[in-house]
Amino acid sequence: MDQKQKMKEKFNIVFFGTPEFAIPSLEKLIEEGFKVVGIVTQPDRAKGRNLKLSSSPVKVLAEKNNIIIIQPENINDIKFIKELKSLKPDIFVIIAYGKILPKEIIYLPTFDSVNIHASLLPKYRGASPIQSVILNGEKETGVTIMKMDENMDTGPILSQEKIQISPSVEFNKLHDKLADLGAELLNKTLISYFAHDLKLIKQNDKGASYTKIIKKEDGYINWHDSAVQLERKIRAFNPWPGTFTHLNNKKLKIIEVNKTDKKNTFAPGTMFFDNGEIYIACQDKCLLIKKLQFESGKELKNDQFIAGHKNLDNEILN
Repeated sequence: MDQKQKMKEKFNIVFFGTPEFAIPSLEKLIEEGFKVVGIVTQPDRAKGRNLKLSSSPVKVLAEKNNIIIIQPENINDIKFIKELKSLKPDIFVIIAYGKILPKEIIYLPTFDSVNIHASLLPKYRGASPIQSVILNGEKETGVTIMKMDENMDTGPILSQEKIQISPSVEFNKLHDKLADLGAELLNKTLISYFAHDLKLIKQNDKGASYTKIIKKEDGYINWHDSAVQLERKIRAFNPWPGTFTHLNNKKLKIIEVNKTDKKNTFAPGTMFFDNGEIYIACQDKCLLIKKLQFESGKELKNDQFIAGHKNLDNEILN
């Protein structure tokens, strides 16, 4: 057994994570033979019309691999802290867990806690870094692995890796690419961290920027914004929370669009049909609409929409 493998099997890892973004990293740890002794994930939640209890993706993967699962409602609960201590953790690995951890938990393990963040810190700290780089038209992003401290995404950097961003990338594709990138970087970083071979790099707070928690209402489209802004927003917010407008008091989801050089000769928000295509006027230019959907209706491509709604030519969206 080589030295790296010995190190993987020596240290007890407790993995904190909840959504799909955390899955590649947990899978990588398991595949590489790291000693994952437990996972902490959000409690099961009622979902869907029938409000059936649903497990997090991380819990599902942990069950398949017979890993101890802890799902605290209150992370400050003494019982939860005792459960963590009983696992004799050497390190906590936190990826999109969904709650801010108190210092009593962060500094509990021998090697403290490390976090994978989906941006090139100190830029885009906070809850929505992937959406934010799309909204702001960034040309590159990446993942950062940092040693956690008591503040949000401010700890010293252990490692980073950059990728270029396609000007037409949608949230899902960038999300998946960064999740995979983070998994690969975590595998390399942990070995060096355990061996004390990494130099901690303090973040430059002067270069910091922050993102916010995205809410459903953030998906509302203001047609007085520029076409570039709105095209980015539609890519960043697909599939959640989605982007929407209103037509004749009905909610209309705008799912996919293309930028055009078609200059706007209509009032912002005017939807018009031209040579079998749907356009919507923005503050400056027009967006070419590829897919849209009335609330509670089916998703329609532009030709399907026109065929069923010819009377909506030159209608105003708001």
